[in-house]
Amino acid sequence: MNKYIIAASLLCLSLYAGCSMQQTVRDYATISSDVLYKFDMPGNEWSRDDVSDQILLLENSENGARVAIITNFIDNKDLRPNIMVNHLLIDIKDKEILQKEKVILDGKDAVNMVLNGKVGNTVVKMNVFVVKSGEVGLNIVYWAPIGKYESAVEEFYSLVRSFKFIK
Repeated sequence: MNKYIIAASLLCLSLYAGCSMQQTVRDYATISSDVLYKFDMPGNEWSRDDVSDQILLLENSENGARVAIITNFIDNKDLRPNIMVNHLLIDIKDKEILQKEKVILDGKDAVNMVLNGKVGNTVVKMNVFVVKSGEVGLNIVYWAPIGKYESAVEEFYSLVRSFKFIK
């Protein structure tokens, strides 16, 4: 249940960034004219759960780590990833930002942030990539209990490296 609370919190937070939601999440294995992005699925211990039309949640059965890919359309053309990441994390309590840097994701300007924080009663370590391509805003969020973060973070980085916008 906690995974849904965190994913729903992240979705709600993305609304603060001036976004309007539309059906955007598509099957990562399907490539057709309406697919927005694709990525390589991590190893067999990861399962997929479509929380909503805007959230794709991946869960690692071995260590409880999770990845949420949150997709939304951006009404504000001037909104940049460095502002979007701050809005996304508004409800994270006791934030300790460990790293924040501008990066390139599939040829697009993006922001990567690593932080410790508290969601509900759970203390987690998070790794967030925020990217905008045209009117599409995308948040790729990895989180795990602090003691288990390192056990799957490399698989998360592989997913991010494989990420490609289709449109």
